[in-house]
Amino acid sequence: MIPALLLSLVLLTAGCTDGVSHKESTQTAVARITQAAATPTPLPLGSQGNPLRMGYVIDPANADSPLAGANLAARLGELTGYSVELAPHADYITLMTSLYNEQVHMVWLPPVTAVAVQENGLAEAALIVNHFGVYAYGTQYLANVSLGATLYFNPVTNSNTADPVTALGQFAGLRPCWTEPESLAGYIIPAGILSQIGVITQPAVWSQTSSAVIRSLYVEGVCDFGATFAISGDPRTSSEILNDLPDVMSKVVVIWRSDAIIPNMSLSFTPPVDEKLAKALSAAWMEIDQQPESLAWLSSMLDYDVQALRPITNSYFDALRTYLDILQIDPQSLIGK
Repeated sequence: MIPALLLSLVLLTAGCTDGVSHKESTQTAVARITQAAATPTPLPLGSQGNPLRMGYVIDPANADSPLAGANLAARLGELTGYSVELAPHADYITLMTSLYNEQVHMVWLPPVTAVAVQENGLAEAALIVNHFGVYAYGTQYLANVSLGATLYFNPVTNSNTADPVTALGQFAGLRPCWTEPESLAGYIIPAGILSQIGVITQPAVWSQTSSAVIRSLYVEGVCDFGATFAISGDPRTSSEILNDLPDVMSKVVVIWRSDAIIPNMSLSFTPPVDEKLAKALSAAWMEIDQQPESLAWLSSMLDYDVQALRPITNSYFDALRTYLDILQIDPQSLIGK
């Protein structure tokens, strides 16, 4: 029912209408005010009727993910007092659509996708995952000892002994083995570093995998040097390689290694999450960081090993962003990477 005061205003307004019947103008005004009165006030984000939605991509083959996710959402609710709902997606394209439509409020993303999201103002980085002991990983340049290249990486101290200009200048005019064009550690970062310091090489051989790069360098004649992931592990030490090439560590050696500049999976908050909500959620995630059971749920939900969490900002992706820019790679073209 329309309040008497509003109805009086309607009738008064209707009476002043020029060229329109009193009945018609009254009905129009009543409809307009009725519609305005019927518009509900949005419920606060995080309330039972307007839950915080956590977006992520789910692997259909991961049967443990739904229950693990439900347990994790319930734990977040207990820690924050907010209502949290899961928003699993089949792929990153549909997840991006949900981000554009503000249908998710916190979202788990791989590194290049996180950069794309940041550049479009769709979300801000909040947390980074410790994956197999590191929060980020890098790339390493390798060659067969027969190349006679000078080694500028000390495996004993696990550190470089020279800057990239000195160490990598010797690859000028040689042929690299990269993995594939969308690989961060196997192409984008190592090629970006070479381009940054002005080292021009011959056309690359695309080996597809890190193991294939190692094998190509071992047998010789395919390429002169190559690059694989580093810091999070070393493909030369895989059982697959060592079983076939037991002397690989002495024949295929590291020439130089980058810093850990490729972030792991990260969590971002979208614009509807205000400062108060972000603070409460971040505090809850830091409590989850101390709960092995909750981290195990997160690992199962994402199908991604999570050993710890720590806060970050968008600047954590600056180095990665730099090398994408150097190679003129649009992050939007690598959604899901």
